[in-house]
Parts: sequence; C-alpha cells; structure tokens
Amino acid sequence: MDNRSSSLQYWVVLICLLSTTLFLIRIYGPTDLESYAQEVKLGYLLDLMMQGHWLVPHDLENVIITRPPLHTWLMALFAGLLGLNRLSLALPSFLSVLALGLIVFEVGRRRFGELAGGLAAIAIVLAPTMAKQVALVGSEPVFTLTVTIAALAAFSAWERKKGWLLFWFMAALVTLINGLPGVALAVGGLFSYFWEK
Repeated sequence: MDNRSSSLQYWVVLICLLSTTLFLIRIYGPTDLESYAQEVKLGYLLDLMMQGHWLVPHDLENVIITRPPLHTWLMALFAGLLGLNRLSLALPSFLSVLALGLIVFEVGRRRFGELAGGLAAIAIVLAPTMAKQVALVGSEPVFTLTVTIAALAAFSAWERKKGWLLFWFMAALVTLINGLPGVALAVGGLFSYFWEK
C-alpha cells in the first residue's frame, strides 16, 4: 500500500470517526425531541406506521403533512428494520451528515488536493449546524445532502456536456423532501460555472 492510498484512508477514517463521535454524543446526551419541530415528524411517522397513511400522513393533532413524505418514508424504513427508538429515528440524519462529509472530501480532493478536501470535510462535519443536525429527527440533513449532490451533478454535467441523469434523479428526490424550492437550490450548482472560468 503506497503513502497516497494510506493518506486517503486516514482522511476517510477520520471523517467517519468525527461524525460517529458527534452522533453518539448527541444520541446519548439530553434529549431535544420537543424542539425543532421534531415532535411533528414523529407524529407523521406514527400516523404512517399505525394508520397506514403512506402518501399523506398527519401529525399528532391530525394536521396534514406540510412537506412531501420522503423523509417520513426513510424514518419508517429504519424504524421497521431497527424498531421504533431514538437511534432509528436519527439514523437518516447521521448517514446524511456522514455522506456529506465524505462527498465534500472527495470533491475537494479532486479539485484542490487531499489536504484541502480533508479540511473542508472536517469543517463541514464540525460546523455547529451539522453538529446539531447529526441526530435531528428532521428532514434538514437529508435535504442538505440531496441538494449538494444535485448541485454537484448539475455542475459536472454542465462541465462535461453530458450526464444529466444523476441531476434529474437527485432533483426528484429533493422535490420529494422539500418541494420545488429545493430544485432551485440544486440548480445553484450551475453558478459555479462562472467562477470556474
């Protein structure tokens, strides 16, 4: 194994360890399920699991869902696999923050070098917003991840003049998480075309 691949593995392991450590601190720390509208998301999940309302879940006060249900479906998947507990509810957020850190590392490494990519990934993972979102029972981390992938896919397709399929797929997922305004954010990846010149 050469030094380059060893260094690459070091960064990947470091990003995974930092994300996991933050997640465990948040999971085993004091609960905050009553804040950040997490109880509303729990209501959607319970309605989906108990009443079978897959397309249009309701919250605990029987108010119809205000956003598309992809995040609720993800929570139901993990709750079905691991049981209805704090870990399964927060797992989509943790995996999203971890994936975001790894994507930032890979894109930064390819564009600016390994050190820049590694430091950017650590900055993303340790940012106060991400440290809060890593164990959040909410759609924000999943939304952030899908918008990031869609923006990067848009820029890559624009640059190569082909390969728009990933962008359109991610744009569809963004729409299923937060509606059409998310697609406008994803298209923001095309603005980087101007400063790349």
